[in-house]
Amino acid sequence: MASRKWVVDLDLKQNEIQNPVFQNLASTPATPKEGQFWYNSTDKYPYYYNGTTAMPIGYLPPATTTTLGGVIIGSNISVAADGTISVADASTSTKGVIEIATDTEASTGTDTVRAINAKQLATKVTANGAITAATKCKITYDAKGLVTAGADLAESDIPALHLSKITDVTASATEVNVLDGITASTAELNILDGVTASTAEINILDGVTATATEINVLDGITATTTELNYVHGVTSAIQTQLNGKVAANAAITAATKCKITYDSKGLVTAGADLAAGDIPDISATYVPQTAVGAANGVASLDGDGKVPTSQLPSYVDDVVDTYIVSGATALSAGWLSLTNGGAALTPETGKIYVVLTAGQYQNKTYRWSGSTYVEISEAPGQATESTAGIAAIATQAECTTGTNDTKFVTPLKMATYTSGMAKKFAVNNTALTASGGVCTWSITNSLGTADVGVHVYEASTGEEVEVYKAVTSGTITVKINSSSNIAANTYRAVVIG
Repeated sequence: MASRKWVVDLDLKQNEIQNPVFQNLASTPATPKEGQFWYNSTDKYPYYYNGTTAMPIGYLPPATTTTLGGVIIGSNISVAADGTISVADASTSTKGVIEIATDTEASTGTDTVRAINAKQLATKVTANGAITAATKCKITYDAKGLVTAGADLAESDIPALHLSKITDVTASATEVNVLDGITASTAELNILDGVTASTAEINILDGVTATATEINVLDGITATTTELNYVHGVTSAIQTQLNGKVAANAAITAATKCKITYDSKGLVTAGADLAAGDIPDISATYVPQTAVGAANGVASLDGDGKVPTSQLPSYVDDVVDTYIVSGATALSAGWLSLTNGGAALTPETGKIYVVLTAGQYQNKTYRWSGSTYVEISEAPGQATESTAGIAAIATQAECTTGTNDTKFVTPLKMATYTSGMAKKFAVNNTALTASGGVCTWSITNSLGTADVGVHVYEASTGEEVEVYKAVTSGTITVKINSSSNIAANTYRAVVIG
């Protein structure tokens, strides 16, 4: 079984040791120490060593009249978990404790383990001779109140009864209604209700109401709604309003024109299109639309505010960044695009195309021969462990996670990554001299901080042992319980911080 060796006292500061198990041994240890405990797996008793003899824990010799010791519990007696001794109730076959029955139990006679006392027995009645069991309405009983016989009722046993005692005939609802006469039905009652005038009949008394047509008759002349609307909204004399009007000119042909002729009344009399002479000279201020992007004109701008490539001399944009068109035949006319995922470009001679798409063509340069793309010079490929090439610089996150195997790490990023890492050193003990049952080992703390962890191992087995440790930034003190000196290189200390 795996174990951890403690070469120093263990002070739990009054804390509990929960679920402990004594060391299992088949016999007493060869050199036990006073106060040592173990469990003997042969006789199944726990033991302790009192300095002279191995003693079983909790074992008592048999008790006598003069010696305190253990006793053996007999049959029909039990001991509870708390040590309480109990004796079972007596039965017809086993001796034991007998209880006195209660008066109720004595009278009902249902209990089989309790005894009846003399008082309860005196209240009992001596049984008569057995009779045949039956259910009868007429009973014969003796002076003890015990039934001695039974019989059925005879006619002579029933007394004379008056008619008022007979209540089994009741008149039904039908029979009672026979005496009720004739009841008028709802229809018969409604005959008395008279005649109620209908809405139409009541409206006859309402007279005659003039219709909208009749109201519109004014002195014998009926004006239509259209005719009435002619004077609707007039707020002053009609002649006054007519004086403010302009007499109409002769009719002209309707049209949409930029140049208009009108008279003194402000009425349009004619219209015409603009002529060249109608336009003032604006060449010093404006550029004709036809001159934008045209020869001897002005250059236009694209969406990024730059002059399009088509309007530049070829030598200005001889190097073109491109992307491989997905699914296109390599080096064919439709192989490259100006945008990632865009349409194929039209290749031109005299230009250099740089491929940016990741893969075997990335960072390589090509020219168009007229029928195929031709590689100009092979650019350095991705650096590997066996091939020189180019590589990007890793980000700090890639340095930290360590998942990228194709990028370089700079000294700054490496220093940043390792700045929080722990450092360690290991050292074996020198020869230690015992003093007062303890060997003290002083270790120079080369890490220069008290925030370190110290682990001590047996140098020969590598098994870790628990020791007393005190740490400062300059010295680490290790104490090991031992009544004899400890040879050099017996233990190895590993310091991490």
